[in-house]
Amino acid sequence: MKKTGIFSVIACFLILIQVLPFVAGATQATEPEATTSHQGEFLNNASDVSVAYGCHTIDGMMPLMGNGKYLETAAAAFLYEVNSDTVLYSWNADMPMYPASLVKAMTALIAFEKGNLSDEITITATITEAAKADQIMPKLKEGQIITLEQLIYCLLVGSENDSALAIANHIAGSQESFVALMNQRAKELGCQNTNFVNAHGLHDDAQITTARDIAKILRHASTIEAFMTCMGTKAFTLPASNVTEERRMETSNLMLTPATPQYYYKYVTGGRTGVTEDRKRCLAVTADNGELSLISVVLGAVPVFEKDGVTPVSFGSYEETRELLELGFENNAVTQVLAEGQILTQYPVSNGSNVVAAGVQNTVSTILPKGTDFKTLSIRYQNNYPVFEAPVKKGDLINYVQIWYGNVCVATSPVIAMNGSVRLQNSDQQNSQQQGGGLSQILQVLLIIVALIIGTAGVLHIVRSFRFGAMNAKHKRRMRDRRRTK
Repeated sequence: MKKTGIFSVIACFLILIQVLPFVAGATQATEPEATTSHQGEFLNNASDVSVAYGCHTIDGMMPLMGNGKYLETAAAAFLYEVNSDTVLYSWNADMPMYPASLVKAMTALIAFEKGNLSDEITITATITEAAKADQIMPKLKEGQIITLEQLIYCLLVGSENDSALAIANHIAGSQESFVALMNQRAKELGCQNTNFVNAHGLHDDAQITTARDIAKILRHASTIEAFMTCMGTKAFTLPASNVTEERRMETSNLMLTPATPQYYYKYVTGGRTGVTEDRKRCLAVTADNGELSLISVVLGAVPVFEKDGVTPVSFGSYEETRELLELGFENNAVTQVLAEGQILTQYPVSNGSNVVAAGVQNTVSTILPKGTDFKTLSIRYQNNYPVFEAPVKKGDLINYVQIWYGNVCVATSPVIAMNGSVRLQNSDQQNSQQQGGGLSQILQVLLIIVALIIGTAGVLHIVRSFRFGAMNAKHKRRMRDRRRTK
């Protein structure tokens, strides 16, 4: 009996030792695991909003000044502010039209990008014959030696068509190969409705472009200092060569020339003119007043002539370009809409230690009408109800903000976390505990019950054993006492 009781106590003790760790583990906090931070992921970067509903980016479809018909005769027009990447005005900006000599801007761009300005080029019979084949009156002479830079000045200042052929042959070996380079570069610059057929711009039914595409070409060309110097030159003198005399030429862009005050505009820094086969006028110019840098493109303007049908009363293109530039410069101004480090809102973080403040890293400025009341601007977010999981690190991209002027998106900016939020508990571990916790707790309770039952049975067994032993001892004393009495 004693041995059985001892074994029962020992068994109870061993079971309790096994159970206690599970009980303690049930109340112990789980240590957080080390994790790496993430950046918020979005389907796009809000550029689609700027394009479809805004003026911010050159592809914007909602110009700041609208797209009503301001101009009297132009078939298409486009006004763009370079520094803020803002479309100010457009009219039929994506309608394919004939570019005429505006083509020369792309010819010059390829020459600047792929040629060496100091290269000496000998004019061959191939070039002069090609000019005649295109019904061009050649001004270059066979055997003449001329530099590539001089050819570009003849092209942009004098608008000489045979210079385009000489450039094309020098850069690509033929006009056909050069045109392929022009079309490839146009695609790279984002021109979606442009097809070049020749390097000089003489009419071809297949040669088309749009006002917006010309602006894209000039936007890139304006980053090349030598290009802008050439396109802004009022007059150029070609030195005498081995077979030619000195020759002076003046720009065809009268907005550069104070000698024609009716057309001169002091802020114009360069440009190209063009005349289509039906005598309609094209004009693309760059202009800068120290605050705004504008590109204006007018296509298909209708001129008015004297009774002789030759002397122009008005060109259409100059007058309407001036109107566009004045609308841009006089009515708009660069305006800061967001400040560096500005906190815009805050977001809760699931399983995070704190909320995250959201703001912009850099100052955001855009073009707005002068005198705009900031109360009329509205702020919208790409994702209005973002859900974030910890951890979030300071500097993480968490949203995009849009600034709206009426129904036009005028600016967009990334929104970043201005502070971090660490994870309180590893979510995977927490899920595992939730899944297995029920079964574990049941097993723990069962083990405790079993241990209590066994323990109770052992104690009762010990108590009964002691009682039985005491009764047996008492009985023995009585029997011994009776024997002694007898």
